[in-house]
Amino acid sequence: KIAVWTATQTNRDGVDAEIVDLRHMADSFKKTHPADLIFGICRNREEKDNNRARIYIQKNRNGPEGKEVPIVTDYATMRFYDPIASAQLYEEIKQDKQIDLSKVKKLKPKYYV
Repeated sequence: KIAVWTATQTNRDGVDAEIVDLRHMADSFKKTHPADLIFGICRNREEKDNNRARIYIQKNRNGPEGKEVPIVTDYATMRFYDPIASAQLYEEIKQDKQIDLSKVKKLKPKYYV
């Protein structure tokens, strides 16, 4: 088996959506049919300003869907970090505080784009 990773953009309704889901995918909805996993990276202006985002699991053929996973994001390098790996970062996210990326970079990155 070969894993295939691709991207798609949202339609106009997705621009202002708090959660980008399958309804917001541009072009044909047919492209979702063969996919085993579809997720969106969601953020609002405040989250972007505070180096945060959410991964929203839109479709998961073999597991739960409709779940949000908070992430810390270094937009300069497009690296994602798991805030749960650091209790302090997790508390900052829960309290809607701005994330200090100098602390985050000490953690090992978990996901890359």
